[in-house]
Amino acid sequence: MKALQAEVDARLKRFEKSDLAGHDAWKTGNLREAKTLFEAAQRIDPTHAEGSGTVASIKAIDAEIAQAAKRADQMAEALIAEEEAENEKAKSPKKKKPKKKKAAPAPSPKAER
Repeated sequence: MKALQAEVDARLKRFEKSDLAGHDAWKTGNLREAKTLFEAAQRIDPTHAEGSGTVASIKAIDAEIAQAAKRADQMAEALIAEEEAENEKAKSPKKKKPKKKKAAPAPSPKAER
């Protein structure tokens, strides 16, 4: 019985270590590492992961990653649209200012004779 309890305690200790490391990584903004650590904790003890919020943390990280990907896509689309607008502007012919016509020279007095 003591061996079983020791195994459970060791598993819980590994779970907590992975879970805490996941929270630390999440706080520093390393979402991929945090997700990996939370998933490792979930594999160590699936039952405890459900009750402790580890599964909810994984879902929250997935949502953050999806939101960041969406923002990146929007930024890329905006840059592409801006670049296309600049290209269109460069392609369009520039309007030339009409040249002023010079006034006809006054007839010389000799031509009148």
